[in-house]
Amino acid sequence: MPIGENNTEPHKKRSHKKRPLKQKSKSKRRITEKNDTKNSKKNPCNVNESDLNTFTPANVSSLRWDNVLSDTTLENNRIEQYKELRRQRYYEARQQAIETLVEKMKKTTVNVSEK
Repeated sequence: MPIGENNTEPHKKRSHKKRPLKQKSKSKRRITEKNDTKNSKKNPCNVNESDLNTFTPANVSSLRWDNVLSDTTLENNRIEQYKELRRQRYYEARQQAIETLVEKMKKTTVNVSEK
């Protein structure tokens, strides 16, 4: 722009905020050795895949119920029924909580001072 002429364009405002410095994240070391268990509590590489497919007390104890059915379709139906009943319980508990809240709101009296 030549000197002495009026500038009609608005000036851009600059932010004077202090911007945080970009911090480098600490690199997470991966365990690549299968036998290196010094730095980890549990090494999933040592788990044999056949161990996961058999019913052992350790595997069964992680389930939510005992006596797993051997038929996969029956077991899947059982799990679906469990999920549906759980959803129903959550829905009923939510409805009960809403009703309780509405009852408490009805009982609450508001003191309005007349002027």
